[in-house]
Amino acid sequence: MLYKFKSRKIAGIERFLYEEEHVDITALQCPVCAAKGCLIPWEPYGRDLILPDGNGGQDIERVRVRRVLCTSCGHTHALLPQEVIPFGSYSISFVLDVLQRYFRHSGSVEGLCMSAGISHSKLYVWKHLFLTHKRLFLGLLLDGEIPAPDFCRHFSVRALRLFLNRYHFSFLRGKYVIVRPEGVSPLSESGGFP
Repeated sequence: MLYKFKSRKIAGIERFLYEEEHVDITALQCPVCAAKGCLIPWEPYGRDLILPDGNGGQDIERVRVRRVLCTSCGHTHALLPQEVIPFGSYSISFVLDVLQRYFRHSGSVEGLCMSAGISHSKLYVWKHLFLTHKRLFLGLLLDGEIPAPDFCRHFSVRALRLFLNRYHFSFLRGKYVIVRPEGVSPLSESGGFP
């Protein structure tokens, strides 16, 4: 189970460092049992985070992901900034950068995939998931009015937070992860979309 932070406007690696220093875990609620004040520091782990390099390629950073243990239910939780797609290495900014270039027809699909270091199938999975989540987020009427490249360019941390709060799973996450807002009773992950 993951706990996603509602971060300030800090990008990339700086977001991990900021949260490492400034997040008070005693004020957080367990997303499984909803207990407050029961989270304690737990063993962190390392993971690669793929960010856009500014030239259409990848910048791979090794980051330390902070974890907590709930003393009430015994579950551990990773503390991730909004930009991180749960259970993946690619950042939201990297995926949106690739998709924006795809939707703007900036060169061939082959060239785009080669410069980004991804497969064609990965690009098309992201495209399908993006268009599905865009339609869900905007609704049918606005979805048809706002072109995909504009949506990519203007999508922000605030929009990520709104999407997460509204649907209780992360934007561009294929198999959703429930992140329970404060005061909401526990839900089953097997019951489909909330």
